[in-house]
This record gives sequence, C-alpha cells and structure tokens, in this order.
Amino acid sequence: MSAPDIPRSSDERLLMMLDLREAEGLTAKEVGERFGVSKSAVLGAVSRVLKAEVPCACTKPENQDGAMGRRWWK
Repeated sequence: MSAPDIPRSSDERLLMMLDLREAEGLTAKEVGERFGVSKSAVLGAVSRVLKAEVPCACTKPENQDGAMGRRWWK
C-alpha cells in the first residue's frame, strides 16, 4: 500500500495554519476564518499533527537547537 499523493500546497496550508496558531497566537476560530474552514477543522488538524509528532532522533545535543526558523518551508 503506497502513501497517498498529498499535494505540497496542502502541506504548506497546514504549516501556515499551525504557525498562525502556535507562533502568532491566533485562536482556532481566527485561523479557520482566514482559511475558510471551521474551528473544529483547525483543532482536528492540530491534534493530528501533535499525535503524529515523532520524537527527535538527534543524538548530539547541538543538533537540537531549533535552528530552523519560523516559516522555514517558504
């Protein structure tokens, strides 16, 4: 079974939603209004990402410095 073809634009949209929610401090309702989705859709997306988060496999502490800045995907 292969992974579904998810367009990059969907990934970028999700990343932007997460950025607005986590870094900008917008509420799920505010994020949803910007993207034309419901508050529940935003909360569901955030929940799925947090559940799927993989622990850092970095073995060297210097590689865990959070060097990738905000909106690194742009």
